[in-house]
Amino acid sequence: MVIFAAWQQKIRDLFSHRFVRDVSVMQASNILVMGLAYVGSVLLVRHLGQDNYGLYSLSVGLFTFFRYFTDVGLDHSVLPKMTQAHVQNDRNRLAQLIGFYLSISFATATLLVTLGYGLAPFLAKRMYGNPDVAALTRIILSIAILEIGFRYCSTVIKSLRQFVPLSVVQIASQIGRFGLVATGVLLDFDPRGMAFVLITGTALSSVFAYIAYRRVASPVDHFPSMSQSLREIRQVPFRPLLISGFAVALGKNLGSFCDLFPILVLGTLSMNKVAHFKVVLAVVSLPCTLLSAISSNTTVKLSELYAQGDIDGFRNAFRKITWISLKISIGVTLLFALASPLLLWIYGPEYLSSLHVALIFLLHPLFAGLGIATTPFFRIVDRVGTINIIQACIAVVVLSAGYFLIRWQGVLGAAILLVVLRNLFRIIGYRTALWMIDRPDLWKSLPDNLKKPDRAPHSPSEEV
Repeated sequence: MVIFAAWQQKIRDLFSHRFVRDVSVMQASNILVMGLAYVGSVLLVRHLGQDNYGLYSLSVGLFTFFRYFTDVGLDHSVLPKMTQAHVQNDRNRLAQLIGFYLSISFATATLLVTLGYGLAPFLAKRMYGNPDVAALTRIILSIAILEIGFRYCSTVIKSLRQFVPLSVVQIASQIGRFGLVATGVLLDFDPRGMAFVLITGTALSSVFAYIAYRRVASPVDHFPSMSQSLREIRQVPFRPLLISGFAVALGKNLGSFCDLFPILVLGTLSMNKVAHFKVVLAVVSLPCTLLSAISSNTTVKLSELYAQGDIDGFRNAFRKITWISLKISIGVTLLFALASPLLLWIYGPEYLSSLHVALIFLLHPLFAGLGIATTPFFRIVDRVGTINIIQACIAVVVLSAGYFLIRWQGVLGAAILLVVLRNLFRIIGYRTALWMIDRPDLWKSLPDNLKKPDRAPHSPSEEV
């Protein structure tokens, strides 16, 4: 009884921290969403078959490729700034950020649809010799417009640290998507029909997010109205915000392109290989999904400490979150390694031939915890460019060699490429952040209530 009471007190103390409560809520939501997404993807894969699922995945991949050219990093660059403005009760700054987000979102989405619609047939013919890829990609392009509502509302809800409504939105959206996929399976939809299912699911998610946004933002006194935000567009400092956003987008899209690159190369070999890679990637990505709750909260938590000028708390939170996340990623990945044969078999017995690929691929999420706090740190101190240059140099070398590795080893080569690349990104990024976090003189951006030192101390005696 004494031991039970002691553990009960420890758990109670742990949940007294808002960060832990927020992560717990998001984690519970992510587990449910992950389960629904997994079952939905199984239905989709088994219904379409290997070749049609490869065609569907390649079309989504081509849409993602076009998106890179119009992505200015809005979601991740605006979120820390919006959180800081909320903490400081700065209504005008919030209005400017909202006006900037919406105006740039609609401009880039329009450009994406135009660019993709014109280039899809050319690329599909030259790279794959398959006009169906272009036709499906053109349908999927409408997602660029329909997802704006979900992305904007989710960003605002995160900045206000309202993670319970955000979790409800994610669960409702995934239930809606699952229902649509199940309907498509029952009605025997082909890849084209499933593309419309994907579009409808995106629109539904935006509707759910807007309902939650209205309930969350309305009670906040200093939150600006939409009309005020639109009036403030003329006062928005577009240049510095776009420069910051481009730096964030480059880093984010570099990692995303590394995941997409094998799909584009495998598509030149066969749709069957694309399907196998996507299924293995779906299984391997499950452990990373469980870390996304910590990732979402970390950006907000570090932004709050930074805006308050609590640099010691900022440093301690960075280190603590990183090591806890690393322990979680290692433990969860080992569990999924044991379950990987069953997870692949559920997709279809034919995918068990890729079990050896999945086991090697699981080295990708094993060390994912190292990057959970690293990326928010570089964004908050406005040093994204530094890590981007390092990662870009690594990517050029590894992807160049990886192209020939994929052509030689197929799906296995793609797995080895991503394991090497992703873990190099994480280890070097973490070491760079660890070096910079104790040297505020290297930060480009500092909170107003903290004076930037001329230089960092170089020895313990000098620090004293």
